[in-house]
Amino acid sequence: MSIRNLVPWSYAASVAALCFALYAKANDSASPMTVFAIAVLLQFIFAAFAIYELRGSEQFTRREKSDWTVLILCAPLVFGSFYLVKLRRRIFFI
Repeated sequence: MSIRNLVPWSYAASVAALCFALYAKANDSASPMTVFAIAVLLQFIFAAFAIYELRGSEQFTRREKSDWTVLILCAPLVFGSFYLVKLRRRIFFI
């Protein structure tokens, strides 16, 4: 599996794990924090792959790359979806 495929899969896995952690917390499960920790770890994996992909692109200026790096590191759940929907097109299809 190439890194191009790992980015959306890691994001989907992290969102699914986060939803499962929230569900476990709502139902007073035994260990929702373990699932939440896995979701956070998957978010960091997604962020690492996305930043690697972004830094390797020649479609962005240095300023845009640094801005998106900070945004993906600070809020990968919110800006990760925007990255997948909008920015990846700019990286791969221009």
